[in-house]
Amino acid sequence: MMSTLWQRSERARSVVLVLVASIALWEAAVRLLNVRKFILPAPSAIVVDLWREPAYFVQQTAYTLGTTALGFALAVALGLALASRLA
Repeated sequence: MMSTLWQRSERARSVVLVLVASIALWEAAVRLLNVRKFILPAPSAIVVDLWREPAYFVQQTAYTLGTTALGFALAVALGLALASRLA
């Protein structure tokens, strides 16, 4: 039973490993190349800012989701209008 569970979780473990390696590479690249924070912040800096000001991130997320939903609604409306015009 245990070996079967281990085998079934192989894909999930691979995904987690790639994710962790990608974040580590990102962190190392930002630090070693001295990339300015406003261009590409390190993952650790993002976590620190998120911890210090969660309300700011919630506010910005809500704004982004609202803008995205509005854009999607406009695209659907235009698409339907154009489709009914062409039909």
